Amino acid sequence: MKTTTTGIFIYDNNFERVTVSDGAHLVDKLNGVDCKKKTYVPKTTWKNTTGTKYNVNKTNYLLNVSVRSLNKKHVKQFQKFKISECKTLRDVNFIQESLEFKKCINSVKKHLTKYNREQTNIIQHRLYFSDKSLRNNTFNNHNKEYLGMHLDSYEGQKLNDRNNARNRICINLGLQSRFLLFYRTPILEMARKNNNITDNQNINEIYTKYMTVQEKEPIFRIEVKPFEYYIAPTENIIHDGSNWPSTSPDINLVFRGKFSYKKNSIFGLSF
Repeated sequence: MKTTTTGIFIYDNNFERVTVSDGAHLVDKLNGVDCKKKTYVPKTTWKNTTGTKYNVNKTNYLLNVSVRSLNKKHVKQFQKFKISECKTLRDVNFIQESLEFKKCINSVKKHLTKYNREQTNIIQHRLYFSDKSLRNNTFNNHNKEYLGMHLDSYEGQKLNDRNNARNRICINLGLQSRFLLFYRTPILEMARKNNNITDNQNINEIYTKYMTVQEKEPIFRIEVKPFEYYIAPTENIIHDGSNWPSTSPDINLVFRGKFSYKKNSIFGLSF
């Protein structure tokens, strides 16, 4: 087995769970809808990564990606709501406004404090719902456009502070697998390669400039099965979600905190 110092660290020989694309390309439409300018998406040929093993980043747990299974207690709690059977956003909203669901969320948040460091507040998002079989699924409701590969900025951190921003847990509550798509190169490293690491620059322009010379940089895709979740630094890496191919909606639940990598993950990745 080939071993490298950065990248994927896979447990339990789950090599088939990780695939890689030979870079990205520009599109002007995504899922049949117009995109914002300079929208990049992965090339659609995904290759297996079998035979390569990577080491976990031990110096900064916020620079790791891992996938874990939800514990049996909370799986049973979520199953009672039959969230995966929802057909519309209205169905999802009806569930998440219920008192019982809010009690379930509080129980999950209490459990997640075990993995949350530095006494950082855990921030919960509303349930996410999108159509079936979307190659890239992040949509700007205000501008009515898909974003493609992008960087989150909920924390509002400046470029040089991105390594310390909250990371994200995203629980798959849908009926089928969904996928996390991302680059292994953090945004600050992209800026360094662009020879521009000032805090005054437009964060989103760092990626588009980087792509003018790095279109072939691999994009990783990790499968997250129902009632599994990923932990990832989405304020620090260019990424997106996908549920292609699928026959059912993508439904997930996000929490932001400073969640640490654990050795009993299915697998973990570092940068």
